[in-house]
Amino acid sequence: MLVNLRNALAEKNVTNYMRCLADTGYAPRPFRYVADPAVANSNPGLFDNWGYEREQVYINQLKLFLPKDSTSALNLTPLSETPTQQDSAVFIQAYHLVVNYKCDQPECFRILDGQAEFRFVRNNEDLWYIHRWEDKSTGDNPTWSVLRAYFGK
Repeated sequence: MLVNLRNALAEKNVTNYMRCLADTGYAPRPFRYVADPAVANSNPGLFDNWGYEREQVYINQLKLFLPKDSTSALNLTPLSETPTQQDSAVFIQAYHLVVNYKCDQPECFRILDGQAEFRFVRNNEDLWYIHRWEDKSTGDNPTWSVLRAYFGK
């Protein structure tokens, strides 16, 4: 699943990106994104109900600002993997994301680092989906939540 997520970002493929996330039409639990607390606090209300539809708005907006020749690269480093039941699992990954989008602001965040906690759920067709994605800061670089805040408004 995480390989599909990485490939969808590299290929700028919104459809494949969204296929990684739990949609109530296919998965037993809805998708929920939980932003890094500092980013959530600086964007009051933005992340309160961030689900599948809001994620789709964000990724479509981001794609509009990606030049055809731009590249995006997501590197994930496993920190822990915990199967919680037969139909769910939790993967904690350190991430490093480079996104080369068009930006005319004085501060454009193109290098993002943090820790993602992915909670997976399996549907009755044995397909796995991310149903909960939590983002946490791990250093001085901005997190993925910053990118969502920028393109998800």
